[in-house]
Formats: sequence, structure tokens, C-alpha cells
Amino acid sequence: MDIIDYAEDEDELHDNYFNVHAGQSMECLVDIDKIRHNDPTFTEFYLVSEGNYFDDMNWKLLGRYIARNTHLTCIDLTEMYFDRRDMENFFSVLPFGSLASVPLKDICIESGLNTVLFESMLKALSGGPIEQISVDNGLMNDGLIDSIEVLHEVELPCLKHLTLRGNKIVSTSGLEKCVKLETLSMSKNPINSAGCIGISKLLEKSTALEEVCICNTKIGDEGADMLANSLKHNTGNRRESHHTEGGCFIYKVDE
Repeated sequence: MDIIDYAEDEDELHDNYFNVHAGQSMECLVDIDKIRHNDPTFTEFYLVSEGNYFDDMNWKLLGRYIARNTHLTCIDLTEMYFDRRDMENFFSVLPFGSLASVPLKDICIESGLNTVLFESMLKALSGGPIEQISVDNGLMNDGLIDSIEVLHEVELPCLKHLTLRGNKIVSTSGLEKCVKLETLSMSKNPINSAGCIGISKLLEKSTALEEVCICNTKIGDEGADMLANSLKHNTGNRRESHHTEGGCFIYKVDE
């Protein structure tokens, strides 16, 4: 059953899939109903472990509700452990640019996103006001994202904070487009020295970056030195400090 094909039956679908008998708390049901009806007083959505009881249609319906909401600014799914199927259903109703009109500024997910689903998320967010994206697998170090090339395809003009710790990213190509970034965390990824080019280009031209952390990677001293040298080409007149040791690169703008 495709949710788009059954738009006229949304009330029935909602009642069948969102109810206390399906393992959802009344608080969760109330929050989802507020998203569905575009409640202007409800702007931050935190889905806790009960979301683990969602099935395919729950995720499709929730994705649809979020896509047409005009007040939601934050989605926090960090207490959930997603499998790939969950995220496939969630993003299946969110085509390119579908979240551009949603005033969404923060989205945080800890698990379940592989490269294909990460690309789907960024494409849905393209053109929108998103300021923070966090797909942080730093604790478990079991992230599935191995490429961020999608950054070449999308427009994220307001993105200020990006965290992609604990994934499988080798190349940082695409980051040079994120010129509004203020903080970047790419630690615990198998980035090698050749894969530093995207970060290197960003460091050369960015006047917005305030903090970068690239540790527990494979950039080695060669990559860390390359990143440090990139700062010499930056004409921004800001006091900064950087630290390179044991293949670790940490950059921070001084207060």
C-alpha cells in the first residue's frame, strides 16, 4: 500500500496505525497529532524508544505529516535505534526539496542511516533553513555512511553545524560547499590524507568556521599538516589555534 495512493483514507490509516494498542504512549500520540494538524505551538519533536514499535506505515505517515508542517524546527531521534527499513519508509515520502518549506533547523539521528538514506535526507532538506545535522555514531562507531558526495548536489545555505562521527567516510569531497559551517566533527571515520581535500578547501576559504575536530581517523601526520597549511591561505583576520599530533587535527577560533 502506497501512502500517496491512499491519501483520501488518511484518517482511517492514522487511527489504525497510531494508537495506544500499537505500543505508543498517549504523549507520543498527542505530539504526532500536533505535527499532523500543523499546531503552531508545537515546534520540537523528540521521539523516544517507543518509536521502535513503529511499522512501515507509521514511518510513511510521519514523514508525510512532517513534510507538510510549517512550524516544526527540531526533530530529535537520537534515542531511537533505527534499522534501514525504518528510514527507507520515513524518507520514501520525502522527495528532493520536500522539506524546504518546513522551518526545520535541527535534525539529530544516531543510527540507521546508510549512504543512500543520508543522501535522501539531504536531498529532502535541500533549499531549506536547516542549521544543524547530526548523524553521530561516535559511541558505537558503527555508522554506515561511507560517502558525502551528495553535498555537491544539494543546497544547504544555512547549515552551521555538522556532526558525522563514527561512520565509514573516506573522502570529504563536498564539504567545500558548506561555507556557512561553524562547527564540524568528522572524528572516528577512516578518512585518509587524500580524503582531506574537501576539508582543506573549506579551511582555505571559510570565514565562518569556529571549530573542527578530525581525530581517530587515518589522515596521519601528512593529512593533519595539510589541513594546518590550508589555514595559511585563509585571508580571514581571525585569531585561531590549531593542534596537530598523532594524525589528529583540532581547530578552534580563539575567544
